[in-house]
Amino acid sequence: MKIAMIVPYPIFPPDEGGRMRAYNLLKHLSAHHEMSLFTPRSPANAAHGLRVRLFETTPPGRRHQILDAGFLRRAPAIAREELPDVILAEFIWPGLHAAYLARRLGVPFVLDAHNVEADRFRSSASRAQPLVAVYERLIARLASGIFVVSPEDGDRFRGRGVPAAKIQAVPNGVDPDAVHPDAEAGMQIRRELGIGENTKMLLFFGQLGYAPNRDAMRIIHQELLPRLDHIGLDYRFVVAGKNHEQAAWLYSHPRLRYTGAVAAIAPYVNAADTVAVPIVSGGGTRLKILESIACATSVVSTSAGAEGIDRAACGRLLTIEDGWDGFAAALASPRDVKSGNVPAPFLDMYSWANIVSRIEWPRRGR
Repeated sequence: MKIAMIVPYPIFPPDEGGRMRAYNLLKHLSAHHEMSLFTPRSPANAAHGLRVRLFETTPPGRRHQILDAGFLRRAPAIAREELPDVILAEFIWPGLHAAYLARRLGVPFVLDAHNVEADRFRSSASRAQPLVAVYERLIARLASGIFVVSPEDGDRFRGRGVPAAKIQAVPNGVDPDAVHPDAEAGMQIRRELGIGENTKMLLFFGQLGYAPNRDAMRIIHQELLPRLDHIGLDYRFVVAGKNHEQAAWLYSHPRLRYTGAVAAIAPYVNAADTVAVPIVSGGGTRLKILESIACATSVVSTSAGAEGIDRAACGRLLTIEDGWDGFAAALASPRDVKSGNVPAPFLDMYSWANIVSRIEWPRRGR
């Protein structure tokens, strides 16, 4: 097949959740299909060796994501040269662009819904939520198919009147070539951070400008650190991720360490004894949990943080706690030495190669 993917912002480098999902879909789809990428202009745009034709079709900036006159002029000519069999839009934001191209070419338009955006905006108390809900409903109606990251998100779309036949589960995943157990890399990070082998290293990571991650930092500081101190645990709590400056200013503690953005998260996950996911809002599927399990590192999460993840596939590596006493106790509990073994059901379900192989694409006329 020929697939044209439209992204609302540059996805190179793939250094946070939305970019990582789009990048991995692009990478693994390109192993089987001819891919073209319609992307905003960016100095960082480079296909990194992927078999992808890249077209810079919009200026940078949020206002060009939804409707841009330049895109409407240039993209149809490019698409007629590419002759894609399907148009794939990442997020709802370029949905109008995708629907326009699909209609001009007479091909299906598929929406890859990273979240149910109306619910995400509601959880952050955004005043834009009503407009986002109307726009999302429109894009869902125009789409021939919708990829959702979890059964729960599928239920939310069905609750808004989207036919079940349009909806297909395409979960977030991991690339085992990039994210895997690596004890040596983990020990190197512990040496760099000055964390001894008998000190428990706890880790939280993510883009700290994202509202659910900001909430998680407040919970770590106000709920978890005092409980861990009361338990008397010898620990260091490491926080990795860009846009950390405000969190570092608001939340300080002798055992709390901010690294800022890191080149690759896998070595830090391999260094950690346990990854904490005290998430209470947001949607989608937490890549931080998937990446941690892929490194055979144990995770303690809330139910909200683990929404959409098959807990059985994660085996004993995933613990769910919704009360902060139980959460802190789980973080402090003794842990067996890492075996380096990732559960086979997890890799079967969540490796990107397997995920893309299961996708069913709508055809022309459907």
